[in-house]
Amino acid sequence: MANIFEQIRQRAAWGDAHAQYHFGIAYYRGRGVAQDFTAAFPWYAKAAEQGHTYAEWQLGRMYLFGFGVPRNTFMAHVWLSIAIKNGLNTRGHRFSRFLVGLFLTKQQRADSARRLQAWWDARPQQVVVACAGPPSDV
Repeated sequence: MANIFEQIRQRAAWGDAHAQYHFGIAYYRGRGVAQDFTAAFPWYAKAAEQGHTYAEWQLGRMYLFGFGVPRNTFMAHVWLSIAIKNGLNTRGHRFSRFLVGLFLTKQQRADSARRLQAWWDARPQQVVVACAGPPSDV
């Protein structure tokens, strides 16, 4: 297991979004390392910035519950919305985002929508990697 863990860590350090997401999972769940939400957050963020949909969703959850970062329902709504716009669009995901939206003011919801649109417009060629399998050599 140490060898596989080291391979994932190395690929994550090289910028592989899928590996970054899985390295975030390792810290989030305490698999191969001590559980550490604060250490998980930047790995999820790196993957999310590259369009990894599950990492985007996980960032939203971490902001929502304050795992590894200060609780922030606005940022939770933004990241959950990005994940849904990027393809993680089941009824359960939409309902979760709806529930988070209930805790926002009308202005915050409008700000979240503007931020989502600005993010989306800045990345029109983005590749969605939510359904990508593991790298072939891991």
